[in-house]
Amino acid sequence: MDEIDNGKKGKVAFVIGWFNCVDSFSQLIQLGTGNGAYPLADEQKRRYFPFLEASKVPVYAKDLKYNYKKAYLESPLDLISSQYKGIYKCMFIGEENDKFHFALYY
Repeated sequence: MDEIDNGKKGKVAFVIGWFNCVDSFSQLIQLGTGNGAYPLADEQKRRYFPFLEASKVPVYAKDLKYNYKKAYLESPLDLISSQYKGIYKCMFIGEENDKFHFALYY
């Protein structure tokens, strides 16, 4: 994001990939607000993953699921931060039966 803010928009991207082998994305990345087995989802952390959704409120980290309808579509990152000023986008690449998923950030 610093590189985008410093004029490299369209010239730089960040790619993450992970094996789709667990029940919940939150088993791969800590998206909770604190310790414990079932923490509430941290809204600020969730904003980095616009392809995740929850079906109930309050939102617990374990309840976050992939929204495959957002796959292969450009999604804006709506970050709550005064540190970053640019416009950042994300594209989730994966389908339910895939063994490996990607997310591109640009």
